[in-house]
Amino acid sequence: MLVNQELITKYNFKEIQLTRRDRDVLVFIEEQGFASFNQLNRKFFLSKGYCSERLNKLCAFRYLKKCDLKDFFISKKMNDVSGGYFPHLLSLNVKPHQKIYHIDRNYAQGWLRSQGLFKPSMLLHQLILNEVRMFLEKEIEHQYIFNDPILKTLSFIEFGRNEEVVPDMSIEDGKLKIAVEVERTPKGRTRYFKRFNFFRDSVYTHVIYYYVDDSQLKPLLKRAGKTNKFAFAHYTQPDQLISPVWGMVSLSEFLHKSIEMNQKNRKKWE
Repeated sequence: MLVNQELITKYNFKEIQLTRRDRDVLVFIEEQGFASFNQLNRKFFLSKGYCSERLNKLCAFRYLKKCDLKDFFISKKMNDVSGGYFPHLLSLNVKPHQKIYHIDRNYAQGWLRSQGLFKPSMLLHQLILNEVRMFLEKEIEHQYIFNDPILKTLSFIEFGRNEEVVPDMSIEDGKLKIAVEVERTPKGRTRYFKRFNFFRDSVYTHVIYYYVDDSQLKPLLKRAGKTNKFAFAHYTQPDQLISPVWGMVSLSEFLHKSIEMNQKNRKKWE
């Protein structure tokens, strides 16, 4: 196996035996594309010291690769950092020198892993999605969490999905199928029309849009219309959803109210 000799020497690592937690970390980063040090520490570790030690070891043996957040925004012409994106990350406690991790190409190629989400342009989107995911997987009983690449594959074989309209993530357990979208930048009217129309009649029982800018809420509500399937929330307040039908509700309230309404509607048609 190829190794990062500089890190091996620096930390005096001799070998690596992957733990269950190491494998969970690798699966999470592979599914999400990117993760910050703070996110990985909160999700998988009890101390920053041990988190740093394990992540450094995974990097030394070329399972992971790390770099500073600012490195993704260096201007080639001016050799400087563009600060335009950083305000959206303040609530994530991510600073320019914060370490960002992604799957190392050596690991990806050696184990036939996909790097479909490894695109620098997706970095901020995926860091925000990480926060949303960590909240939702604590709050909702689920069997599966699917991200974009897997959902594209499922769209070929499962009725009620569409390879052209794939949510950023879905949380699923039996009949419960929640589509999750992170809205970081506004989309054109035609694209909204296509996505919202699909979601209304799709396999998804609930659709939650997490937006970044408060100015995005009004256009999203307008596009959704009076439907109980949709709800919207700012990504920093994931449990404060706004439904076009019920107004401000918690995540639990939205899920239960929507299911109850669907059951009542089915009985009317029977």
